[in-house]
Amino acid sequence: MKGIDLNREDQSRFIIHFTRNDIDTFGDTGSRSEDNFKSIFLERVIYAFRPHCLFLKDLSEETEKLFHVACFTETPINQVDKLITSKQGRQINYLNMDLFFVKIPYMPKSMIDII
Repeated sequence: MKGIDLNREDQSRFIIHFTRNDIDTFGDTGSRSEDNFKSIFLERVIYAFRPHCLFLKDLSEETEKLFHVACFTETPINQVDKLITSKQGRQINYLNMDLFFVKIPYMPKSMIDII
């Protein structure tokens, strides 16, 4: 693979989506981490339900919907435990229900052809 140093530990070969228990966020319409994971796996879709924007408080409800995001990280695998470890003051605590995706440049050509 031209131009990619597979020995660099500061670059991840993966993009990771952490599933979480969102019952506290969404109440009766929220789900446990396990259920969110199963839903993503079966539907093959990660939905963006919440906005993330520096100017969120200034946006109308309609405009806010344009800023709904699904979050991913490119954190190297050997550092992921630091993100999912529960810490005092952290608003969201993740469980070990994560989805790992191989970045296209790291996939063998035969897999890219299938995609």
